[in-house]
Amino acid sequence: MMTKLMSDAVICVSTLVIHKNPEYNNFFKEKGIKVLVLDSAGEIAYKLKEGYTDFYGVEELFLFNNVLEIFTKVDEWRKEFNIIGVINFKEAFVEEANLIKKITNCLGPGDLASTICSNKNLQRQFLKSFSPQSFKIKLSNYVKGVTDYSFPVVIKPIKGSSSENVILVKGKEDFTLIPPEIINCDVLIEEYIIGREFSVESLIFDGEIIFVGVTEKITTEGEGNYFAELGHTVPAVNISSEERDSLLCANKEILRILEFEYGIAHAEYKITPDGNIKLMEVACRPPGDGIVDLYSRSYRINFPEMILKCLLGDRSIISDVQEVRRWVYSRQRYFEHPFGILEDVETSLSKVWFYEVDLDMYNRYCKMKFEEPYIYIYRQKGDELSNIKNSYDRSASIIYSCNDYGKLSNEFTVLTNDINYKIRDIEDEKK
Repeated sequence: MMTKLMSDAVICVSTLVIHKNPEYNNFFKEKGIKVLVLDSAGEIAYKLKEGYTDFYGVEELFLFNNVLEIFTKVDEWRKEFNIIGVINFKEAFVEEANLIKKITNCLGPGDLASTICSNKNLQRQFLKSFSPQSFKIKLSNYVKGVTDYSFPVVIKPIKGSSSENVILVKGKEDFTLIPPEIINCDVLIEEYIIGREFSVESLIFDGEIIFVGVTEKITTEGEGNYFAELGHTVPAVNISSEERDSLLCANKEILRILEFEYGIAHAEYKITPDGNIKLMEVACRPPGDGIVDLYSRSYRINFPEMILKCLLGDRSIISDVQEVRRWVYSRQRYFEHPFGILEDVETSLSKVWFYEVDLDMYNRYCKMKFEEPYIYIYRQKGDELSNIKNSYDRSASIIYSCNDYGKLSNEFTVLTNDINYKIRDIEDEKK
């Protein structure tokens, strides 16, 4: 009896990444590798599900309701496919993805990195010398006993992403900003660090950093009580050579302590006015927003492919990174939107609605995304637009490039004049 030959396959955790970065899926298609996708069940995931198998050629998209269903499905896939890689794009499933990697004998960040990166309290304890002062407490107990503490402080959920429910508390009056759903949860109460914010993206192969880049940040910090990111620039320029050396030295030591093995690390830092480096958080997954695209544009590389080569143990990545150099400066900048019900975003520029599966739009997007400026719309028509408190509240951004860093801001002003939000009044919606 002949043994059935199983096709090579990879498991990707997160539906939206393949939609946003088609380079991941194209890489697998070119190599004849099947793509299996896992994600938690939800309205948006169900909306995109049909398009994932028919439109993107994904072998299967499985939406789970609990962790047990993940491992039941992975066990089924192992009987049908030769699993050669597990790629996690989602902060919420770092530990689960690491377990899948162990079950399937695939490469990844490693046990220690996966455990520490998925828990902000563990990060603070394990990487204490790099971190702001903090302590863990049930939020309701902190509010009751606040006379013992000084302000300002940052309230930060122990798990989570996208700055959701992260609040700067300047005094007791700001307790009214605390969402009721977290009042009985354990949180971190952190020292508030003033400084310029950066992220460091590191490609790691067999425990060695083989490529590193620094991304410059624009945030809502200083405008209120929240910390949403409003922009990224690659490569960072508002940093001296001495600061950059100190930043990369701290980042290298952190990854060494975490025993990071394979893949990409995305770490966020602040550089204080006196030059100290403070770790805000570190993740063992690709960066969010359009940062991956910014690296591809600025360095004229296929950054998703480089990430995948690290995770698949492809040694050709070693020679690939030696050829990398900067060509342009690239920026993603989010718009300050009007409030109301979103009907449309009108522009003569190329635009992509993140939650729509449209073949024509997708093909145009693939062709122009590394050359032309384009608008990326993260909300759906009919959504209510309001204050930007976290990443989920943002509505749309533009990604563009310039040869001259000094012209990036002026270019944004010019491009923004071509953007018009079509908004319906919220009161009209209630009638």
